[in-house]
Amino acid sequence: RESDDLQALNALSRDAETAALATHRDAVRLLWEVCQIPDFQKILSDQHARLLGRVYRHLMAPGRAGGSSTGRGRLPADWVAGHIARIERRDGDIDALVARIAHIRTWTYISHRADWLDDPRHWQERTRAIEDALSDALHERLTARFVDRRAALLVRRLRAGHDMLGAVKADGTVLVEGEYVGRLEGFRFHLDEAVAGEDARALLSAARRALLGEIPARLRALEAAPDADFALLPDGALAWRGARVGRLARGETLLAPAVEPLSSEFLEGRGRERLRVRLAAWLRRHLRRSLAPVYRVAEAAAAEGYSGPARGLLYRLGEALGPIPRAILEPQLRALGKAERRRIAGLGVRLGRACVHVPAWRRAGRGDLCALLWSVHARAARLAVPPAEIKTCVPAGHLEAGFYRAHGFCHLPGRKGPGLAIRAEALEQLAFEVFRLGRQGPAAVPPRLLALADGDPARLETALGALGYGLRSTPDGLALRARRGRKETGAEPRPRASAAASPFGVLRGLTPGE
Repeated sequence: RESDDLQALNALSRDAETAALATHRDAVRLLWEVCQIPDFQKILSDQHARLLGRVYRHLMAPGRAGGSSTGRGRLPADWVAGHIARIERRDGDIDALVARIAHIRTWTYISHRADWLDDPRHWQERTRAIEDALSDALHERLTARFVDRRAALLVRRLRAGHDMLGAVKADGTVLVEGEYVGRLEGFRFHLDEAVAGEDARALLSAARRALLGEIPARLRALEAAPDADFALLPDGALAWRGARVGRLARGETLLAPAVEPLSSEFLEGRGRERLRVRLAAWLRRHLRRSLAPVYRVAEAAAAEGYSGPARGLLYRLGEALGPIPRAILEPQLRALGKAERRRIAGLGVRLGRACVHVPAWRRAGRGDLCALLWSVHARAARLAVPPAEIKTCVPAGHLEAGFYRAHGFCHLPGRKGPGLAIRAEALEQLAFEVFRLGRQGPAAVPPRLLALADGDPARLETALGALGYGLRSTPDGLALRARRGRKETGAEPRPRASAAASPFGVLRGLTPGE
């Protein structure tokens, strides 16, 4: 069998106009290059030979973009554009689309001959885009033909009353009579997205028959599954073997969220309750394992042996699920004895200078879980958590303040506005630094102090206000000042010789500018 390019050369050599141009070595070489343009339809039609003849004559035309009797001209841009425009259509049946794809591939080949075109890159991009669009249209036609055939087959079997043989593969793929009809995720069936209208109802009916036995078996497998098969996803969904089957909902308390199974037309009331009971049992164990320090504090609030003030402090700490400013808990703190303070400290509670918090609550990813539980209980959307290097943020309201608190931020009220949320560790360090500086008398604010408020003087002033201090401007920068009537913020009450002899007594006696 002769090769395609040789057959194309034989066909063009019989054309008088082409033969009149191919009269010397360079012209024949160019003709042979043109004959190598592939016919992707593989039918060697006269149409393809005519196209090659036109390409050759354009390249041999004298006076066109450097063309001469020796050839090596350029193909006219308007002529190329006209041919490509006739191919750029998505209508027609499968055969028409296949023919257009073959034609555009021929022009894609031509576009890669940089010496034949003035702007080859433009034509390469254009032909590639057209081929992609035609391929998408062909895929749609093939899918429609497959869906029509599949639906017709299943409808005939349904009407004839035949038993439908169904199966669910390990990845959730649902097959009926060997035909793909959709996917089963957990207990929820998702019909093939390519199906619509009457076909969708037919396939859904066939899928129901196939899943009548699968769903009860799957429910029994879930009830018997080990805890390792379950997971709590970051958005509050509950998954079994990677498939979503339920979600968290607001419960009686923050640490006891409810469980709601995801809706499924294949689960009746009793089946939904069995699913809920199994998920709730796993969730209780999971939360107690993951948040053991949190539950230890919350349960101690109801335990025997603690005084009323101690139980009140522990209860408020567990209810907040995060740090609380010391000033808010001051009545309970003053009523605690040394022995009870030590007992509370044994629970991991830190009675700091500025706030009361439990550092262990934020370790090993517990902060994310606490924030999720808070969001579910408050029915509030989760917020973006600031990165670890950010120490402060300004909440828009009490909902945001609660979310940040669950992530280890202590919310300090401001004289105006929503106040400030600052990480408990940063606030404690700030309280220690301020206490040390205050004992030395009037002092300039060092850079490390400003860094604890992310370099923002306004945020630093809000944090200092909660500690009983303020800022004042001096020619040398910011300086620390004690507010009139400020109380000591130490973890333990410290006796003083006299108010006037204390460093802050000296500060109170100073007038501005001294």
